[in-house]
Amino acid sequence: MSYGTTGWKNANKLNWDNVSVEGRKAPPEGLYEGKVVKIEPKLAKSGASMLEVRVELIGASDQALRDEGVGTTVYDNWVFTEAGGFRIKNFALVAGIDLPDSDSYDDVIAFGEGAINRTLPVMIKHETYQGKLKGRIDYYGDEPPKDEQNGASKRGGSGRGKPAQQAARSGGRGR
Repeated sequence: MSYGTTGWKNANKLNWDNVSVEGRKAPPEGLYEGKVVKIEPKLAKSGASMLEVRVELIGASDQALRDEGVGTTVYDNWVFTEAGGFRIKNFALVAGIDLPDSDSYDDVIAFGEGAINRTLPVMIKHETYQGKLKGRIDYYGDEPPKDEQNGASKRGGSGRGKPAQQAARSGGRGR
């Protein structure tokens, strides 16, 4: 099979001495500044509309987090159902963007495109997945989200964090 050279630009010398065969390590648990760098539309196992979201950890106030976690990419799956929508609503409220009206491809993509390059706080927790320790986003915002209706702390509520910081994080872009 011939692959051709179309589009191939690099011919850099590679140094494999410091490359680990174990893969990436989970970032330490804690509060980071995260930036949405990529979205990819997919279907969840249930057949529901989903976005796979890549968030790059770009900053942290804690020195240990900056040393070991910054530069790491974590993934989040946004499933567009009422049962799975807690994370989507949490993100939208913290980022100050509108939620989509439906789970249609166009609405999901438009929402995802509005998330690209947004910078906001993310709380990273650890989980074990297929025998490996992974970092996952527990919630978006400076503090755990609270349900707007009853004030009880739970995922999927407002969790806005500090409004003045939100405008700065989004580059002044609102809704």
